[in-house]
Amino acid sequence: MSSPKVKPQEPKFSHKRELPVNDIWEFDFISGVVAAGEFSQIETQQQLCYEQTGVWKPLALVAYELGSLTNNQVDELFELRREEGSRELLKLESGSFRDGLRRPEFEVERLLETCYVPGETFIVEGSMVSKLVKDSLSGEIEVGHFYADKFPVTNLQYALYCLETGTPRPPSWAGTLPKSDVLFHPVVFVSLEDAQNYARWAGKRIPNVVEWLHLAGMSDGRIYPWGKDFNFDCCQANHSEHFGLVSVGNYPRGANQFGIEDLAGNCYEWTTTGIQTDYFGQSSPKYYIIKGGSYLAGPIDLTIEHYSKALISTKESHLGFRCISEAKPDASYDQTKIAALKKLFLEHVR
Repeated sequence: MSSPKVKPQEPKFSHKRELPVNDIWEFDFISGVVAAGEFSQIETQQQLCYEQTGVWKPLALVAYELGSLTNNQVDELFELRREEGSRELLKLESGSFRDGLRRPEFEVERLLETCYVPGETFIVEGSMVSKLVKDSLSGEIEVGHFYADKFPVTNLQYALYCLETGTPRPPSWAGTLPKSDVLFHPVVFVSLEDAQNYARWAGKRIPNVVEWLHLAGMSDGRIYPWGKDFNFDCCQANHSEHFGLVSVGNYPRGANQFGIEDLAGNCYEWTTTGIQTDYFGQSSPKYYIIKGGSYLAGPIDLTIEHYSKALISTKESHLGFRCISEAKPDASYDQTKIAALKKLFLEHVR
């Protein structure tokens, strides 16, 4: 005889304050694509997280972490958020670049800022990354000085590149240009080849993994770009009030010792280092190392040393890039690009 089934007890929550309320459009979307029992589990997990940490995670993030939503469904939900004009969207552009809609002359110039990164000798043997790269990453590696973009490349910058070169737009853009509310978001849905083509057009290149570790600030022993301890106010990740990408420059407290920002969270960044090959990219591996974590990541996945991997052709909603160059950017070239970006910006937001 089989044992009688025991109904599991409902979790008890000790909050004396009322639980936050999920946006109705998010509630309706998720309840419409998952089974009733599964939706109940998602809500329970959201409340348990709130009980244990005091953080009210967006329902979509909880569903994604439990495997109830696919990447495509998350992207569809983001599009719905923009269409609904929900209260969360009003928080989307909080920070400096929201003011950029009123002060484009100052903000657009910031997009081309670079930071000097001095040369360094790295001892990489035994590190997480060294185990991924065949033969080359052992012992000491000399990294020369270079200039790194202060921020990841944004939709506005990539839009100018597409217009000037005739390059196809990322699939996430609804038309010829990205929507005005995401102009200062990192450009995503770009493959490694897309990123490298943009970098060449800009007179720069994509860093290899050792260069990325160096520009992120690993040389002085820090665990995160800003220091040794995790700080919720330094990055856009799965603890953040808004779930999804935000404009670059929203987390100045997350800058490292070189002044570089947005190195943890928001979106992963391509490197030219393939797994089980040399870090100079002299062969054609199947997977390439991506760094920095994304808005889907937690503290462990946002450390400088943490890595993930992606196929060279991968185009994801949380994968972008930043550029570096050995030479200091030419001031006259920058002014030309700034003027073009300002013109495109002003035409697009009117």
